[in-house]
Amino acid sequence: MELFESIGLKADPFTTSPNPDLFFPAKEHKQCLEGLELAIRMRRGLSVVRGGIGTGKTTISRKLIQNFSSDEDVKFEFYPVLDPKFESELVLLQHLVDLFGIEEDAGSAVIEWRNQIEHHLIKAGVEDGRVLVLVIDEGQNLKGEFPCVPFGINSSVEELTQDWKPSYSEEPYIVNEPHGYSSNKKWKLMDLQSHKAEFKIDYPEKDFVNFLKR
Repeated sequence: MELFESIGLKADPFTTSPNPDLFFPAKEHKQCLEGLELAIRMRRGLSVVRGGIGTGKTTISRKLIQNFSSDEDVKFEFYPVLDPKFESELVLLQHLVDLFGIEEDAGSAVIEWRNQIEHHLIKAGVEDGRVLVLVIDEGQNLKGEFPCVPFGINSSVEELTQDWKPSYSEEPYIVNEPHGYSSNKKWKLMDLQSHKAEFKIDYPEKDFVNFLKR
């Protein structure tokens, strides 16, 4: 626009919409972005970014996606969820199925939708060599113990798909502990400061999930 060009600018620098091209790598933001990139490349699972309103969380997520867009070594696929207000776990799972482009009908039970997503993730990661990254904005709107989706299994081993049975067949927590391992075992305090606390839980050795951090 001529207005911005007249004052030496190419676009509005104060737009309310996140613009990764205007990302400023301040120390904290750069560390956060690099940590997220490392977690994705190392397949470290769940990462959580916390901060006040307007501190740049959404902009960092957009910059993260932009940084991976030119990566040709591994096929990274990003799936953003902008407003995760879902009525139930089933609605969340149905949304993920649509988001991932899974076309098969999963049925009406939660376990069927979970199994469908898990099978899709295994096929994408192991057989196709793809890395699927779910980016959830406004994560505080998620209800309940969201790490148990899709990590937790609230059903018997017999109801799991063949891909997951070998990993879980010897683990009694699948049958006896609802919402998965992380919801029923003790977490270790890893770091405690005046402004944050970090916890970690290690999963059993044969589990597909190595650990979770909060």
